[in-house]
Amino acid sequence: MNSQKYYHTPAFTSDEKNPYEYPYYSEERSYWQEQVVDNLLNYQADFGKHSINALLGTSLTLQESNWNAIGVEGKNIVYSVENGGLVTKEAAEGFLDPYFMTIDAGRGGTYSGTGSKYQYNRFSVFGRINYAYANRYLLQFTLRRDGSSKFGPDNRYGNFPSLALGWKIDEEEFFPKGGLVNQLKLRGSWGKLGNEAALRYYDHQALVYSDNSLIRGYVRGGGNPWPGSIATNLENREIGWETTVSQNIGADFGLFNNTLKGAINYYSNTTEDLLITKKIAPSSGLVDPVLNVGKIRNSGFELELKYTNQNNPFAYNVGVNLATLKNKVISLGGEDQTLYGVGLKFGSEHFPNQTRIGSPIGGFFLYQTDGIFQNMNEVSEYVNADGKLLQPNAKPGDIRFVDIDGNGTINDDDKQYSGTGLPKVEVGITLGASYKGFDMSALLGSGWGHKLYNGNRYFFEAMSSGSNFLSTTLDAWTESNRNTSVPRAVLGDPNGNSRESTRFLEAGDFIRLRQVQLGYTLPKHVLGAIKSENLRFYISGQNLFTWTKYNGVDPEFGSPAVVGSTVLSTGVDRYIFPFTKSYTLGVQFLF
Repeated sequence: MNSQKYYHTPAFTSDEKNPYEYPYYSEERSYWQEQVVDNLLNYQADFGKHSINALLGTSLTLQESNWNAIGVEGKNIVYSVENGGLVTKEAAEGFLDPYFMTIDAGRGGTYSGTGSKYQYNRFSVFGRINYAYANRYLLQFTLRRDGSSKFGPDNRYGNFPSLALGWKIDEEEFFPKGGLVNQLKLRGSWGKLGNEAALRYYDHQALVYSDNSLIRGYVRGGGNPWPGSIATNLENREIGWETTVSQNIGADFGLFNNTLKGAINYYSNTTEDLLITKKIAPSSGLVDPVLNVGKIRNSGFELELKYTNQNNPFAYNVGVNLATLKNKVISLGGEDQTLYGVGLKFGSEHFPNQTRIGSPIGGFFLYQTDGIFQNMNEVSEYVNADGKLLQPNAKPGDIRFVDIDGNGTINDDDKQYSGTGLPKVEVGITLGASYKGFDMSALLGSGWGHKLYNGNRYFFEAMSSGSNFLSTTLDAWTESNRNTSVPRAVLGDPNGNSRESTRFLEAGDFIRLRQVQLGYTLPKHVLGAIKSENLRFYISGQNLFTWTKYNGVDPEFGSPAVVGSTVLSTGVDRYIFPFTKSYTLGVQFLF
């Protein structure tokens, strides 16, 4: 795949605080290719009561990419040393006409360029054997060996086996026929799966960066930066595959002449050798390395039920699926290590998510609120053991924060685990019915037991800067409006009312009508008259209603809604795009 992009803008002002003072033009080119070569060999044989199905295969993936970009801005930067310090000055240069759109048009201005390339290779060998005896006792064994160029030469390959067993009890001679239970199968499985997604292409190498900026370059002579280089990564030849060990035990069943079918399952998935960043001393001058030092476990139950009634002319079915989740961080790079999600303020301040040992990944660790100070007496009485004010900058109308650790001051140590953005229970319901030529289907989904951090309220209820706010701030505390949960409006936020606290944490429970469809199929005698095998008209709607107490735009977002964030920021609602409500009219026909 080849692509080329162009960008141009003359000087303009859309924001008085951040004007674009000089014309700018850039060009970008990128190339990417991927080759995948798969080879499969199948074998199947039946002899007596024995049945064997075997598969052997290889898979080779080759990726290659390179890109470069160059830009020019219509200014020149002059460096000089004055009074022992480096001084920079800007002057308009280049672009005889600000609307010229070539790189040469900016000659004399400031050029910038970037570019890089990478190669990535992965090779896998895998095999699988399915064995059945009398269609009653089932066994599946799988083994794969994967190698990736992302890892160092000492630990490039990983072996990942899995084993699954099944027993169809209803096929046994002793199993009663025609009773309440018509189908019963027990099953269990264990397996390992490798993951490399957390690594970049060359994380195992000791990379050397070169630059002529003031950060990595050095100043010489007339004050202009000269190129400099620095090694910021340690070589790690031992870094290896992140491994998830999955264990499942369950049963499939059918009741009442198989009108009610279902499955129940318990699962426990433990991710070992988790690829996470380990903090090292800043004095080392090195980037914190990614190591195999973490361990996380997910466990829970899954239940599926479906009842079907095919009585003519009215037929219907109802399905329910339920899943629980318990997530726990077992180990990190150290007993006291904390992994932070994405900061709310400019990406580097106010972190509502923290990942700590013993808590769910990306859990909410927040300051605890305890109402609003109603008068100065309440402020002056909120003191520590030494009689010093716990919140010295507070005024009536400010939020009271709890000194959790009792050390006499409100700081980061007072943040307390306050919930997780991962639903503890998810429930889905499917409905279907038909009567003569009419048919109907519906799907509902829901999530329960989790929290959402309303980042939109964090920004637009803070009232700490001169910008637009939500209408809820009209209920801000005043001397004549004390019965409110919204603090006073004050520029600068001296009391920290907008800090990451339970003020912006809300219950995330929801029920959503995901889909409804109504249809009508013409009867056969009409289809015969128009020489059609099938003709159906339908109308459907998606995401029609959502029932929730959450005050944000949408209580359901499957991934973190902050650019650059990960699962470490689960449950943070910040500028998300809601699910789209849509309606569809359609015709299905076959002639």
